[in-house]
Amino acid sequence: MSPKKYLSEKKTSVMSITISPALKEWVTTYVKRKQRELPEDDAFKSISAFVCGTLEKTLKMFESGKTFDDFEKVMDKRIEDIFGRLSGNLFLPIIEPGSILNAYVPLKFSKLSGLYMQMLKFYLNELDPKNIHNMENLFQRIKARYIFSGLTSDMRLELLKGENKGVIEHIGGPYKYLHYLNLKFLVSMFGLLGAKLLSIDYIKDQNYCKMEYLITDIFYNKNASKKERIQLLEENSKFFTNFERIIQDEPVHTWIPLSNDTTTFVAFKELKDFNSCIEKVENDFKQFGENIDFFLHILKFFENIHWIRIINEEDLTFEIDLPKERFSDQIEYLLSYLSKYPIIIKKNPQFFNEI
Repeated sequence: MSPKKYLSEKKTSVMSITISPALKEWVTTYVKRKQRELPEDDAFKSISAFVCGTLEKTLKMFESGKTFDDFEKVMDKRIEDIFGRLSGNLFLPIIEPGSILNAYVPLKFSKLSGLYMQMLKFYLNELDPKNIHNMENLFQRIKARYIFSGLTSDMRLELLKGENKGVIEHIGGPYKYLHYLNLKFLVSMFGLLGAKLLSIDYIKDQNYCKMEYLITDIFYNKNASKKERIQLLEENSKFFTNFERIIQDEPVHTWIPLSNDTTTFVAFKELKDFNSCIEKVENDFKQFGENIDFFLHILKFFENIHWIRIINEEDLTFEIDLPKERFSDQIEYLLSYLSKYPIIIKKNPQFFNEI
């Protein structure tokens, strides 16, 4: 690259080039539009300033080893500022396995309020809901970011004019559960914006999804209440987190929501099954638990499978939640095991008097 001293700040040399009338009109129109949008930006103060700045930055890119193909990979700055900052540079093959267990966990606004509000602010600033060209342009900008990230291989948007409806097709990359999580977040985000999900055609084996939306009045009202937006967010999310969809996947996904329901619990068919399970748990505590309260961890295991409810962690006191008459065998397994530990007996004598 030429030394900087030869790139004079003063535009005194003249270079004549031949371009098509269409390109000339495009450049002229673009510069005028940017002058209206960004009157303080010197890069658009004239056609000459814009062309010179563009040529200089392009040459610097070429001199650094980039090619014309790299222009397709250049990210929209405003898109990258929000998506790049919030998503980071993660190794997708590593986080794909970890995403499996979260596939059907509902997205709650209260737990992700910071993320949702940042994204909502971005969309409200960038989106003109009454301008189809603006919406299609924003979609293409976001599409480029998703494809660049590796989460998506293609996205298509169709706005059904006169019907207040839209259709989005989404073809994922090689990571099926990350794609599913991304879809779940997208539909929740569309709900926050005011688009109600009407139907979904999801083909897991092909990593393909087609979604139809109804554009509600919220979409056109930037001052719509947060309560209305959150309600639509949660309604949309249910399309991805309901039991009809869960039951089609691996059994582990059925157990996850049940684990939060204290009216359900795990029961063992025989004592040997119980002993095998608790032995693994106990060995892990001993092998990997440094500076842990072993007895409290044991009680927490039984609390997590909904057999007991811990009253006081410091005192190691608990109550038995299992129905006594119907599941006396499970209670016997529990108390027989805990009776190995005198400290637990001492803290909860009422359960061990008959042992």
